Amino acid sequence: RRLFLEEFAMSSRHHVSLTAATRSAWFVFDKTHPSLYRIFFALVLPLSLLPPIMLYYAGTYHGDAFAPGLSDRNWAPISLLFLVAEMVTIAAMGPLIQWIAWLNAAKANLQNAYLLAFVAPLPLWLSSLGLIVPNFFFTSALAVAAMVMACFIIYHGVATLLQISEDVVAGSIAYGIMACGMVAWALLLIAVFPVS
Repeated sequence: RRLFLEEFAMSSRHHVSLTAATRSAWFVFDKTHPSLYRIFFALVLPLSLLPPIMLYYAGTYHGDAFAPGLSDRNWAPISLLFLVAEMVTIAAMGPLIQWIAWLNAAKANLQNAYLLAFVAPLPLWLSSLGLIVPNFFFTSALAVAAMVMACFIIYHGVATLLQISEDVVAGSIAYGIMACGMVAWALLLIAVFPVS
């Protein structure tokens, strides 16, 4: 029992420190008003290239390890389509975040909405590096972990950037953004994989 309490205390401290670090990062973003163009070209564009590149690599060199026949597909146009779809999704998420905030009687300026749209997918983009390993379960586990991290980032981003102190309202906005993000990623995958 004592060991369990010690482990619980350690995990609680870790969660608190992670929460504090995440909120501090969002607070810095909110106060410094960084250029969206600079963030896009320095961070978003390079990292958003990772999934298409990794799709091309994994599909071409060990696609059959994920599903029979994947290696036979022409992955260059599929990867390009994925990149275009990513850019369209990112462009749409800023106004969509504003709309979700408005539905919950909160205000989000376009700068902060796009900051959230730019930063939230970072774990998902980085998780695409897992495609280098030809193992479906490994890459799936990595994608799930990245999704959880993205949700964590969104929740604390909403609370800090929109300055919402009520957990229920912040949670409602965050869940709306998460749902739209998950639908967008699902549509990306559906749009990509039927292409031959």
